[in-house]
Amino acid sequence: MSKFCQRVVVLFLFASITACGGVKSDDLPEKQRTVLGLYLTAQEAYKLAKKGGNKIMFDVRTPAEAEKGSPRFAINVPILIREKEDNRVVFNTKFVPTIKEKLKKKGLNEQSVIIMISNEGKRSARAVNTLAKKEYQKVYNVVEGFIGWKKKNLPLSD
Repeated sequence: MSKFCQRVVVLFLFASITACGGVKSDDLPEKQRTVLGLYLTAQEAYKLAKKGGNKIMFDVRTPAEAEKGSPRFAINVPILIREKEDNRVVFNTKFVPTIKEKLKKKGLNEQSVIIMISNEGKRSARAVNTLAKKEYQKVYNVVEGFIGWKKKNLPLSD
């Protein structure tokens, strides 16, 4: 094999490994694990989201949390909402339809890369698992969450 071919193979392998994210399921607390097993650090999520293309990022925290700051590329679609009647926190039944609508507006679909972020990676794990049940396959959990995003001084939305 020529040196050129060897370099191409090495570059391809490196790109494949880094594209999958460096976080391993075994290293995570149970509440951050997902059925898809796709994880990103805050830095990896930022790099992936800023490339654009067929990717989209969702901030699944509450609107009140998102108003205090949200990752630059993220669209707020809360997975949990507070009921007005008794102040209970419940699953947002409009979560999946809203995600689908936002994807469609960007010309994306269930096969597109989706990045989910919450405060600590727990609600985003739930969001990933919810979408996985609906046949979404490329949904990543940002395991460091918004806390990690801020800690790394990554850009916030305007």
